[in-house]
Amino acid sequence: MRKKLTGLLAVAALTAALGLLGGCGASVEGAASLPETGPAPASQEAEGGAPEQTAEDDALEQAAREEAEALAAAEAAEREAEEKAAAEAAAQKEAEEKAAAEAAAEAKAAEEAAAAEAAAQQEAQAQQQQEEKQAGSVYVAASGKGKKYHSNPNCSSMNGTKELSKTEAEKQGYTPCKKCY
Repeated sequence: MRKKLTGLLAVAALTAALGLLGGCGASVEGAASLPETGPAPASQEAEGGAPEQTAEDDALEQAAREEAEALAAAEAAEREAEEKAAAEAAAQKEAEEKAAAEAAAEAKAAEEAAAAEAAAQQEAQAQQQQEEKQAGSVYVAASGKGKKYHSNPNCSSMNGTKELSKTEAEKQGYTPCKKCY
């Protein structure tokens, strides 16, 4: 567009120059020189044509400026849209990574909780077994005819014994032996 304007300006300048030369009445080759009195008066056509040409040139320049501004605005909007899309993609990626990290943390916490619960159950079971041992194993007559439980399987010359926990023996109605306890 700018080349077109420059070309139009060059043509207008050339036309004006030729009009001035043609108006003085002298031929260019071997012409006698006239006293310089200043530029020749411009004709009515030249006066009327120059402002129209200038207005047309101004309009073309204004249109070119507006087009350049519109193009620059469109490019700026496109860059802004690309930057916004890149920012949104980065934010989405960050959110996905954060969600994955949270899910991993929750899974790890659940695994640790399950391991802690299993350890607590094992400890409770071991403690219960220890209590049963501390409560002591007692011995009762294998025949089931006796009413006492003993801490020693050889107490009162028992023939054949059956080992029970103290609490189990008490539940079955056995009472402690006076010799053992």
